[in-house]
Amino acid sequence: MSNRKKADNTPTIAALLLSGSSSRSTSSTGTGTGTGTGTGTGTGTGTSLTVTSVLNKLTSSNSQNIPGAEIRISGSGFSTTLTENVVTVSGTAATVLTATSTSITFTMPEIASITENQTVNVVVTKGTSTATGTLTYFPTPTITLNATNSISRTLNPTGRSGSHWYKFTTLSTNTIINVSGYTGRDIDFYIFSVPTSTYSTSAISTITNAESGKFTSLSAATTYYIEVVLYSGTATTYNIGMASQAVTSAGSCSSHGTTSKCIDYLFNNTASQTDCTTNGGTYTAGGTCVGLGLGTIVGKCTIPSGTNIGTVNYYSNGGSAFSAGSAGTNCNGLSSSIFQ
Repeated sequence: MSNRKKADNTPTIAALLLSGSSSRSTSSTGTGTGTGTGTGTGTGTGTSLTVTSVLNKLTSSNSQNIPGAEIRISGSGFSTTLTENVVTVSGTAATVLTATSTSITFTMPEIASITENQTVNVVVTKGTSTATGTLTYFPTPTITLNATNSISRTLNPTGRSGSHWYKFTTLSTNTIINVSGYTGRDIDFYIFSVPTSTYSTSAISTITNAESGKFTSLSAATTYYIEVVLYSGTATTYNIGMASQAVTSAGSCSSHGTTSKCIDYLFNNTASQTDCTTNGGTYTAGGTCVGLGLGTIVGKCTIPSGTNIGTVNYYSNGGSAFSAGSAGTNCNGLSSSIFQ
């Protein structure tokens, strides 16, 4: 996987209530393979079956072992008849794809009971003989676009061998992705079309409090996978959110009296509250801009920031009234924005 990094500076959403500009640009494309390390170790019963390693077929490492990925078992004594090799991962049956006397490939099954990265046993059975290896299983929780979530996971500084994986289904060809809620760390993410591919696009800036971007190359109504990697810094928790239109609000920030704008935040967090009040807004935890009843909304602009994903609501009344046209112009001048 590429280590190319680009510098970036990300404004807060509340600052955009007054400034109306952003310099954020993080989308990049490329291909790559994993560099994580790890090997399976095998023990067996019977005289002719051994496992020497269990690794991801694509990366040749202990990474990207998500449901649907192809895994290669190396060893000896396997049957060249496909159906005579039975493979289980943490007790869950796997589909065997190919087999020789020294190698088996199988599709990683989904293990619903495992919700965090976990070392699991991979057992090969041939007749009465068994052999066991190990690898790291990476679960792929689903993220729903435009909706807040309760994901709270600790990302460790172990590269791809400790990365977090998710899956999501796009709603349109425009998708905003934001990883934030931390400081002093460099987190990157990579998007994959299928579990057996290299990444197709990424966000890999050097900013240390958020990673985000607007992606226009993804197909609508399609499932993708995203890998979140701690590039540098100590272990940290984080928020991850995605949007293609106005978000479901977990908190609102009104600056209606001076700017005719109000923000709905995807996540209710301390950083967003501070950001709001510092920039002259009034924060309402659990509130919505519509619920505040400030007037007629003529446009909505969804954008990522260093603390959140937010939807700026533009009003036809208040301190600086907007029309639908002027609201669109203002939104389209912001980087990584989606106007509706």
